[in-house]
Amino acid sequence: MLDSIVFSSNSFDIDSFNIDNVSNLRSWVPYDVVRYKGYLDNLTVKFTPSSIAIIGSLTKFYRGNNVESLSISDTKRAINKISDSLHLDISEFNVVAANFI
Repeated sequence: MLDSIVFSSNSFDIDSFNIDNVSNLRSWVPYDVVRYKGYLDNLTVKFTPSSIAIIGSLTKFYRGNNVESLSISDTKRAINKISDSLHLDISEFNVVAANFI
């Protein structure tokens, strides 16, 4: 069962990003680049003006728990839900880590 996943993109357009659905947004400026961190439900969203990473459990995001597994079609729906919430096409992002249990 897929437990957690990390999506990443280095061709991120901050102007098309829906920041309204990201809660607890914080920013800091190390090394002259503004960095942001917030949450979309249980998912951590980290971004700069040119890159973004979305980290966390798809199962918990989609089902509200980590007990039930996701089918392939549910996984696609969870990815679409993230895309719709953030106004980003994360199907074009890279999967840089995936943890299975």
